[in-house]
Amino acid sequence: MRNLVLIFLLIGVYFSSCSDDDENPFGFTGSATALKNSEQWSSGLRVTKNLPFDIGIDLNFTVLNQEGLQRENLGIVRVRTSLEIQKIYLTLFDNQIENDSLAILYSTLIDDGDVVGDIYGIDTTYNDNFIQLTNIDSKKCEISGIFNFKLILIRDDNDGPTPPDFLEFTSGRFTTRVSKEWIE
Repeated sequence: MRNLVLIFLLIGVYFSSCSDDDENPFGFTGSATALKNSEQWSSGLRVTKNLPFDIGIDLNFTVLNQEGLQRENLGIVRVRTSLEIQKIYLTLFDNQIENDSLAILYSTLIDDGDVVGDIYGIDTTYNDNFIQLTNIDSKKCEISGIFNFKLILIRDDNDGPTPPDFLEFTSGRFTTRVSKEWIE
């Protein structure tokens, strides 16, 4: 349990760090769209180099409400900068964090956007959990990709209405800028 709490603290710090830019306080370098349980979904996107393991890049999708407060965070870590389909098998805190496989974690955020609400992990029984980079443009320092996956409820924060048992993201698309050295 202590390790789980530590992981959530690290994830919270990692995913909520802000830029000094007033117009883009979350440091978004791109955006994403998908169908979430068959309803239109969109988010800002921030990309970082995977540290400390230096395995690919980490994608942080963030949904803000009208007041600019974080309401959803979706993190996919250790995405390789190649055009191959990459299967997602792990929830971020499943196995060892040193594992070089892709991992995912989704959470809602409550209060001022700084309190973790419901938490979802990967549904390993679903056969279509993947992310794929479809374009890597080293001249523009830009990547684009697609994704599909199904997540299952791991923790209900018991705040507000009962969350759905699963979240299915389909027809996902994203485009974002990246550092040139990450894609060369």
